[in-house]
Amino acid sequence: MQQKFLTNERNRKNHMKGVINKQQERERKAKKVREKLYVELEGSIVHVDETYSSEGNSEDEDWGGEQQDERSGTQAEDSTDEFYESSAGRAHLYNIHNSSKDFYREKKSCDPVRDRASRNREEFKMLMREMLHQMPPDICLNALCVEKTLTLLLKQWKSCQNPAFSKKFEDIGCSTFYMFIDMVSDSVRQFPPTMQFFSTCVELLGKTFIMENRTQTEVLLRTILARPKIVGLLLPIFQPSTCEDSFTEMYENVIQTNLDVEVKFSLLSKFDFRSWLVSKPTLSERMAMMKVLFAALCDCGLEPPVKTTMLSEIYLRKVN
Repeated sequence: MQQKFLTNERNRKNHMKGVINKQQERERKAKKVREKLYVELEGSIVHVDETYSSEGNSEDEDWGGEQQDERSGTQAEDSTDEFYESSAGRAHLYNIHNSSKDFYREKKSCDPVRDRASRNREEFKMLMREMLHQMPPDICLNALCVEKTLTLLLKQWKSCQNPAFSKKFEDIGCSTFYMFIDMVSDSVRQFPPTMQFFSTCVELLGKTFIMENRTQTEVLLRTILARPKIVGLLLPIFQPSTCEDSFTEMYENVIQTNLDVEVKFSLLSKFDFRSWLVSKPTLSERMAMMKVLFAALCDCGLEPPVKTTMLSEIYLRKVN
C-alpha cells in the first residue's frame, strides 16, 4: 500500500513538471511570434526562416499512473501558432493596426469653443464683481423718490372725483408704464437689484392703469410681441378677456407670430374662452374664431412635432 502511494506521488510530480515545461515552452513561442509581428507591423522587412514544428504527441502519466493521450491539446496549440505564422493572420493583424490609427485619434480642443468658454467665464466674473459692489447712495435715493412719486400718483387718481382730471391721471400712468418698459434693457435684466426696482414699478402701474383698461389691451399685446424677452414681466398684466371686441383678432395675431413655442403657449393660455362666451359674441365672431382654430390645427398637422405638441393640445381644448 505504501509502495503504491509513493509511486502515485512520483507520477504526480512528474506530471506537474511536464505541464510546467510545456507552459514555459508555449510562452517562449508566443513571445517570439509577438516580436516577429511587431517588427513586421512597424514596416521593417524581416524574413524569419525559423519555423515552429510541432513537437508531436506526448504521453504523460496521469495521477493514477495511467497513460493519457494529449494529442488533441498539442494540435490546438500548433493551430494557434500556424495562424500567427500564416500570411493571412499577419495581414489581418496588420489591417487591425492600421484601422486603429484611423478610428482612434488624439483628442484636441476646439479653439472657437475654448474662446467662447473663456469669454463667458470673464463676463461671469465681471458680473459677480459688479453685484458684490455696494449700491451708490444717489441711486438708492433716486429710486426712493420714484416710488414715492408713483404712490402719490395712485393716491391722487383714486381720490379724484373729476372725470377730466381722472382721465389725465390715467394718461400719465399709462405713459409712465410704457416709459419704464422702454428702459428695461439687457443690462437692466442682468442686474437683479435694478430689475427688482423696475419690476415693482411696472407691476404697480400695470395693475392700476393697464390691466382693466380696455383701450390698452391691444397696445400691451403689441408691446409683448415686439419685446418677447420681457414677456415674464408683462404677462401677469395682460388680460385679453377685458377686450371682447378684438378678442378673436388678438388670438389670431398671437398664433401668426414667429415667437418661441413657450412664449406663444404662455400668451395663448391667457385667453379665457369661457369669459368671452359669457359676453355673448355674435355668430360671425364665433365662426371667425373657429376658422382661426382650425387653421392653427392644420398648420400643426396630423402628427405635430414634439415642440408644437403643447400648442396643438391647447387648440384642441378650445375647439372641444
